[in-house]
Amino acid sequence: MKRPSTIALALVFSLAFGVPATPAHAQGSGSSFLQRVTTPSTGQVDMRIDDDGDIESVRLNTYRNKDGNTALWRDLSNSQNPASRGIVVAIHAFPTRELLAEDDAISLSMRLPSLDLQCPCTPEEAGLRLYLDGDMEASLYRSLSPDVVVETIEQQRQGRVRLVGRFSADMAFYQRLDGPPDLTDTLRVEGRFDVVSDPM
Repeated sequence: MKRPSTIALALVFSLAFGVPATPAHAQGSGSSFLQRVTTPSTGQVDMRIDDDGDIESVRLNTYRNKDGNTALWRDLSNSQNPASRGIVVAIHAFPTRELLAEDDAISLSMRLPSLDLQCPCTPEEAGLRLYLDGDMEASLYRSLSPDVVVETIEQQRQGRVRLVGRFSADMAFYQRLDGPPDLTDTLRVEGRFDVVSDPM
């Protein structure tokens, strides 16, 4: 098993969305970052990880600080690329409030046709990534065919959106993001999310 003993999950925007893959406070600071957080959590991600019968349950959180929320959504309804039109969501969840580190985080990305859907509903695109050592392009697990269901969408003040749902996926290890998956090293993950995301 190539992942560290401290598991972390990360839900990231697909590069196809044309949206930054890291929270605002991480950009421009290298592949790894540390950030003190003093504000309350904006949501939770609960996950069960099955590593060939070795079961681990984790709870991670999204946070809002002076640099922004680690859960974001963006309206790309008017995108020039028809394939990317819709509402894209990125949820970045971390194990503690005191210290955020990319190598202890998970990311989930998804695209919805709009925020006015009757749910439960299935995103048109979804992806899950687990980063191992702070490098967003190496040593990571990536979902193969994730099953994501959004159970409720609640539009709140200041453009914030609460999303509640569940996910499951088989994940394969990638030595490099642009390389082939190692199908001999896989994880099975199942979980739930309940987060308030901010407009980007």
